[in-house]
Amino acid sequence: MRHMFTRPLESDTRDWINNLLINLGWILEKGNPKRNCFFEQARTEEENLKFKGNRPDYVLYSSDDFQPLAIIEAKREGKSLKEALDQAINKYAIPLDIDIVFVTDGIFIQTYSIKDEDFLYYNSEIVTEFLNEKRLKLFVKTGSKIFSESKVRHTKIELIKVFKEANDILRKDGLSEGKERFTEFANLLFLKLISDIEAQRELNGEKRKLDVIYCWDYYKDKPAIELYNYINDTVLRELDKNYNKSEKIFNNKLNINKCENLRDIIKKISELGNLLDTNSDIKGDAFEYFLKNSISVGNDLGEYFTPRHIVKLMIELIDLKFYETVYDPCCGTGGFLIEAFKNIGIKCKQTSENIGILERHTIFGREITNTAKIAKMNMIIMGDGHNNVEQKDCLEFPITKNSAFNSEHDDYLNSKNEDDKRFDVVLSNYAFSQKTNFGIYYGFETTDANPIFLKHIFDSLKNTGRAAVVVPEGVLFDLSSENIKIRKILVEQSNIIAIIRLHSFVFKPYTGQPTSIIVFDKSEKTKDVWFFDVEQDGYQKTSSKKGRKKINDDDIILLKQIWKDKLTTSKSFFVNKTQIIDNKYSLSFSTYQDKTKYRKTVKLKSLVKDNKIIIGFTPPTNDESNWFGGSNIWVRISDMTDQMYIDDSSQYITDKAIKENKLLPAGTLLFSFKLTIGKVAITKNPLYTNEAIAGLVINDPIIRKYLYYILPTLDYTANRAAKGNTLNKDTVGDIDIPFDEKIVPVLVKELDDLEREKQQLIERKNKIQLTMLKKIKSTIF
Repeated sequence: MRHMFTRPLESDTRDWINNLLINLGWILEKGNPKRNCFFEQARTEEENLKFKGNRPDYVLYSSDDFQPLAIIEAKREGKSLKEALDQAINKYAIPLDIDIVFVTDGIFIQTYSIKDEDFLYYNSEIVTEFLNEKRLKLFVKTGSKIFSESKVRHTKIELIKVFKEANDILRKDGLSEGKERFTEFANLLFLKLISDIEAQRELNGEKRKLDVIYCWDYYKDKPAIELYNYINDTVLRELDKNYNKSEKIFNNKLNINKCENLRDIIKKISELGNLLDTNSDIKGDAFEYFLKNSISVGNDLGEYFTPRHIVKLMIELIDLKFYETVYDPCCGTGGFLIEAFKNIGIKCKQTSENIGILERHTIFGREITNTAKIAKMNMIIMGDGHNNVEQKDCLEFPITKNSAFNSEHDDYLNSKNEDDKRFDVVLSNYAFSQKTNFGIYYGFETTDANPIFLKHIFDSLKNTGRAAVVVPEGVLFDLSSENIKIRKILVEQSNIIAIIRLHSFVFKPYTGQPTSIIVFDKSEKTKDVWFFDVEQDGYQKTSSKKGRKKINDDDIILLKQIWKDKLTTSKSFFVNKTQIIDNKYSLSFSTYQDKTKYRKTVKLKSLVKDNKIIIGFTPPTNDESNWFGGSNIWVRISDMTDQMYIDDSSQYITDKAIKENKLLPAGTLLFSFKLTIGKVAITKNPLYTNEAIAGLVINDPIIRKYLYYILPTLDYTANRAAKGNTLNKDTVGDIDIPFDEKIVPVLVKELDDLEREKQQLIERKNKIQLTMLKKIKSTIF
């Protein structure tokens, strides 16, 4: 009889773990003398007694001497992964002197070492590789992880060095910065990778897909001219025959002009050895490095790169299943497709039928630019799932219930008597702020592609389908009719599971645009939406082209741990559907964050005289009569210091340049809402400002002071425009201000005391600086 304090695992979680273990070679069959995986018990009665009546979910043993290797504890309903980890360590691992513990909720797997008192791996893909008897035995014996950190660093340094040198060679060869160099190097790296794959296939006793004479080791040492001709005339022709079936992936000829440059790059890649011995994440890191150091930030290549930890997060959240179809309408170089292919691949038995389904009828992508060729190459490397990657504008070709992706997939669906030709899952990070002429296909009268992409994704899903999509923050709160319309469709016709706000450095150095991940499911309707804030994603907040270094602070760990239960924490909360409708279907984290913090908020314009905010102006700078001899104060943001009051400016305008309706009287609160957001000052004299400053005429001096203190402290993310990081003249008045009439006077009095103290310190600091300057001048000069 099962212990009274334990409950059965949820059947779907148990099935998921069983299938995973079987696929990895563990033997679960009762009565089998070679059994090395035991469910809800240990292998011997003696070991079971050590559990004191508790039942572990799984205990793993070595096959040769039946030494216990690891505990697997699965999260039960209402418990977090942290609770599962504590239970696994104290109740099962320590009694059997086991070091390694796996915890899972059927979506995420994490690995913990008791001896190291730390997690070994958070990445479910790597954890799955570690959940292998051979690797576990190696760790128990030597303490060596799957990928030793020293080897990882060494290999990564080698790769980055080669990528940098190749970039320099391609520049000298005359190839343009960015996509042209990147594509040419990707072609050569593909030749090496596909050759390594063929060698591995032969070692495994499998039949080659590419003969030895077309592989790297056969031609890499040829003289420069012979090498150049052999690759162009022989290797590329064979690849063209094997892979250029539906669309052209490989050019007939390399774009490298000088054969000596080709030879030098081939030699440098050869020095890396077998690239399959390298963790795939490291190859990705090197590709990322190449991108960042071979392009000018802001050109079109940046739009194709989504950080891999964000890609993997979204795939883990969506919980892919074998037999499901996955679609990315803007696949770029194939990041989502590659990770989805790998994720589903480890969840199915490796039979010829399953492999055929995985390779030909699982992964689908479209990409409007010729970067689709890179995606196809990547899919070939992963397992030849490239035939379903098309170079097309996805918006021009809507996906419907009756229109299959292509003819081959249509034939397959018909053979299965499948009526719905749409997809089970969509994963995407579409290009933001694009224009399209195909909005009419989706019932929209706009050229703004942001809402159209979301409608395309929504339409592409089966009625039971689900999606995880990176979206620009603006589409979640913007009050244009088309953005409200797409949000209404998602809220009313699907279940919005979560909105995950990402901080503005996640996509650096390519863009600092605010973004969120929206996760939704068409099988149900929205009741409550769960919001989560990723303030730290495990990487430094920097815009450096060298990349963002790994750090310990990582909210994604908490997100994974509470994902299944959707707990309310300091990082997360629920908002009900009614409240969302009342806010014009806003799905922005910041819309509700402020309202959960404060008892009451009001719009900024409601506190201003006549609800009117006065925005400044800049007279034409090419007309000297607007400036020369001017006597009217004209304030810019740089004139606003840490002093409360402002009575002068560094620049003046003439009477000819002034606009009477823009004159701000004494006592006006100035607020910068562009470029540098949140600087404030109160005018002592009538004056004018430029267009980056809003003038707030407020009759009540207490409210004026309150806004002076509160405006610099607010989070303005929700008011940022879809195309950038600033407020605009139309939205500045709609800023939500925390406001309680009973609290404001008391708070202002306390802050006034602190402000006086602050101004005294500033005055003292200025006097000290002046004294220091006089001392220097009198001593040296």
